[in-house]
Amino acid sequence: MRVIVAVIALVLIGWLVVMERDARLYDRGVAAGGALDDAETAARAEEDLRAARLLSPDRTPDVGRALILWTTGRSAEARALLDDVVRAEPDNLSAWAALGWANAGRDAALERRVRAQIRRLDPLGGGGRPVRPPPAR
Repeated sequence: MRVIVAVIALVLIGWLVVMERDARLYDRGVAAGGALDDAETAARAEEDLRAARLLSPDRTPDVGRALILWTTGRSAEARALLDDVVRAEPDNLSAWAALGWANAGRDAALERRVRAQIRRLDPLGGGGRPVRPPPAR
């Protein structure tokens, strides 16, 4: 019985170490978001966010990575990644908003769908307003 408890404890400790590593990578990837005009920084931020998602069920790093893709001009890749996120997590308000930014009016049907989902998820937050990207730097 003690062996089983010890194994469970080691698994839990290992999982906590992985989660802490993922959180550090996510923070570092997001922090790099202020300097995405440098290709090397953008690539490092994207890789940090990809690594943060590696062993985690949380899709937040994917949303951050999609925003980096979108900011660096890879809107189609960002839309594909965000579409995957909202398919897996239909109640992820951040992913829906980011999908609206990445779409940027390219697909009217998608824009209507994004607005409807934002309105559903945040009925008091002005979900009926057009989805606009954050201001450009």
